[in-house]
Amino acid sequence: MSTTAQKVRRELGDATVLVNCAGINVAARGLAHLSVEDFKKVLHVNLTGTFLTVHAFLPAMRDMGNGTIVNVI
Repeated sequence: MSTTAQKVRRELGDATVLVNCAGINVAARGLAHLSVEDFKKVLHVNLTGTFLTVHAFLPAMRDMGNGTIVNVI
Protein backbone atom coordinates (compact mmCIF):
# COMPACT_ATOMS: atom_id res chain seq x y z
CA MET A 1 0.00 0.00 0.00
CA SER A 2 1.29 3.45 -0.84
CA THR A 3 2.31 5.84 1.88
CA THR A 4 -0.48 8.20 0.80
CA ALA A 5 -3.07 5.45 1.19
CA GLN A 6 -1.62 4.57 4.59
CA LYS A 7 -1.84 8.22 5.66
CA VAL A 8 -5.47 8.43 4.55
CA ARG A 9 -6.36 5.28 6.50
CA ARG A 10 -4.46 6.46 9.59
CA GLU A 11 -5.94 9.98 9.62
CA LEU A 12 -9.44 9.37 8.24
CA GLY A 13 -10.11 5.65 8.54
CA ASP A 14 -10.98 3.23 5.78
CA ALA A 15 -12.34 4.79 2.61
CA THR A 16 -15.83 3.86 1.51
CA VAL A 17 -15.74 5.98 -1.66
CA LEU A 18 -12.87 6.30 -4.12
CA VAL A 19 -13.12 8.60 -7.14
CA ASN A 20 -10.26 8.44 -9.64
CA CYS A 21 -10.40 11.50 -11.82
CA ALA A 22 -6.82 12.64 -12.36
CA GLY A 23 -4.67 12.22 -15.40
CA ILE A 24 -3.03 13.81 -18.37
CA ASN A 25 -5.22 15.23 -21.11
CA VAL A 26 -3.55 16.08 -24.38
CA ALA A 27 -6.69 16.04 -26.52
CA ALA A 28 -6.57 19.81 -26.99
CA ARG A 29 -3.59 19.37 -29.32
CA GLY A 30 -5.48 16.89 -31.45
CA LEU A 31 -4.66 13.31 -32.29
CA ALA A 32 -2.74 14.26 -35.44
CA HIS A 33 -0.25 16.21 -33.31
CA LEU A 34 0.12 13.59 -30.57
CA SER A 35 3.42 11.75 -30.64
CA VAL A 36 3.69 8.06 -29.84
CA GLU A 37 5.71 8.96 -26.73
CA ASP A 38 3.01 11.38 -25.54
CA PHE A 39 0.37 8.70 -26.12
CA LYS A 40 2.37 6.18 -24.09
CA LYS A 41 2.75 8.72 -21.29
CA VAL A 42 -1.01 9.38 -21.23
CA LEU A 43 -1.72 5.65 -21.02
CA HIS A 44 0.89 5.09 -18.34
CA VAL A 45 -0.20 7.95 -16.08
CA ASN A 46 -3.96 7.55 -16.50
CA LEU A 47 -4.20 3.76 -16.36
CA THR A 48 -1.42 3.07 -13.88
CA GLY A 49 -2.65 5.76 -11.50
CA THR A 50 -6.16 4.35 -11.59
CA PHE A 51 -4.89 0.81 -11.01
CA LEU A 52 -2.66 1.82 -8.10
CA THR A 53 -5.36 3.73 -6.21
CA VAL A 54 -7.88 0.91 -6.64
CA HIS A 55 -5.19 -1.57 -5.61
CA ALA A 56 -4.50 0.45 -2.45
CA PHE A 57 -8.10 0.91 -1.28
CA LEU A 58 -10.07 -2.06 -2.62
CA PRO A 59 -8.87 -4.66 -0.07
CA ALA A 60 -10.22 -2.66 2.89
CA MET A 61 -13.50 -2.03 1.06
CA ARG A 62 -13.79 -5.75 0.38
CA ASP A 63 -13.02 -6.56 4.03
CA MET A 64 -15.70 -4.09 5.19
CA GLY A 65 -18.20 -5.40 2.65
CA ASN A 66 -18.81 -1.81 1.63
CA GLY A 67 -17.41 0.65 -0.86
CA THR A 68 -17.87 2.45 -4.13
CA ILE A 69 -15.22 3.09 -6.76
CA VAL A 70 -15.76 5.52 -9.62
CA ASN A 71 -13.15 5.72 -12.37
CA VAL A 72 -13.44 8.73 -14.67
CA ILE A 73 -11.13 8.21 -17.62
